[in-house]
Amino acid sequence: MVAYSFKKRFSPRIEDGTKFGTIRGERKRHARVGEPVQLYEAMRTKYCRKIIPDPICTRVEPIRIHVEEDKIAFVHAGPFVLDPQCQHHNSHLNRFARADGFDDMADFHTFWFREYGIGVFRGVWILWGYSAEQEILELAA
Repeated sequence: MVAYSFKKRFSPRIEDGTKFGTIRGERKRHARVGEPVQLYEAMRTKYCRKIIPDPICTRVEPIRIHVEEDKIAFVHAGPFVLDPQCQHHNSHLNRFARADGFDDMADFHTFWFREYGIGVFRGVWILWGYSAEQEILELAA
């Protein structure tokens, strides 16, 4: 079983089910489909707490996020590519950002730019719960 730590800002959205996935950098071991995932706030601190009972991982997809100074240039997650230059993709990008715990794509960009800077982030998108499957199928459509 794999445990993930989240910043406090994400806990309410995990608890209410609007955040049903996490984007993580490549590492030795990530959650696998079908196994429980432990979700903690502030892990390895005295403020550590379990956010919700362990959900089951439903999907793991490779992800690339191209961060520029003023915007996200594209998101390539699993079966789809979201390009902000394409008008049709703007609503999908905002849904994707909300699914990852952000208000919208601008909030998503601000976080990623501050945390990782300019460049291409490569990692995995780990999803849990039934709504995760629904959302990814709708985004890919």
